[in-house]
Amino acid sequence: MLKKTGFCGLMVSIVLGICLRWRLNNSGILPDMLSIAGFVFALMYIWDEMKKESRKALLWKGTGVIIGTALLAFVIIKGRESIISLPFFSGWETPAQAVYILSVLVLAAIIISYINEIFSKS
Repeated sequence: MLKKTGFCGLMVSIVLGICLRWRLNNSGILPDMLSIAGFVFALMYIWDEMKKESRKALLWKGTGVIIGTALLAFVIIKGRESIISLPFFSGWETPAQAVYILSVLVLAAIIISYINEIFSKS
């Protein structure tokens, strides 16, 4: 029941957040509150798996999420600025940025999966 509620709540908060950001032109506190609610629903979704993990594994994974999020945001922002500044991508900035963001996120997902495998074994 908790898993189903978490999944449905996460999906609803994501859809509502996207619609409200689009409708309110990226302003207002309601989309930000929906983002926080989405995080809570995501925790509800993985609650059973989290209870099986040791405190050490949870601490390392939580630290990795915090550091990884900040690092990914920095890499994506600096990469987008570099793409805009290069004359090679003149007229093709949007597709180049999309491919860059996608490749950075896929690489991060591979690294996170590898780290998750390491800490799940211990």
